[in-house]
Amino acid sequence: MIPMPYIMVNIVSDLIILIYFSLTTAAVLSKYTPTHRYSISPRRRYRPIPFATYSLLLIALLTLSVHFFHTLKNVHIGPIFFFDILFFIAFANSLVLVYQFLNKRWLLRMPTVRRRALIALSSLIMVSVPVVAVSAAVVKIFIIK
Repeated sequence: MIPMPYIMVNIVSDLIILIYFSLTTAAVLSKYTPTHRYSISPRRRYRPIPFATYSLLLIALLTLSVHFFHTLKNVHIGPIFFFDILFFIAFANSLVLVYQFLNKRWLLRMPTVRRRALIALSSLIMVSVPVVAVSAAVVKIFIIK
């Protein structure tokens, strides 16, 4: 097996991280009412429209910021890359969303501390497994046999 240059893996994973960040952040933003203050009132009642608007706006802003930082070749942010920060924020957003989903629907009759610990652990597992699977799939795609 000859591994492809990892620059292809980085490019594909960066695109996936952009989409992952924009979708999870849009889901968190569209869930809370203070962000709907600037939208038109008929659109507030229909939830998919603010979600789509926020996700497209975030994708556009992130693409422009990546293009802007790419043109500044001599500017270094530090040892942490921009996409790593976006990935950890998206991971935290998805943990919050899964925790809120599980907290409203299951295990309502358990004691509070045990229920919250179980929901936190299960939400961590439910978010970590797909992230690891997608990362492994991206690396597996670019291995030449």
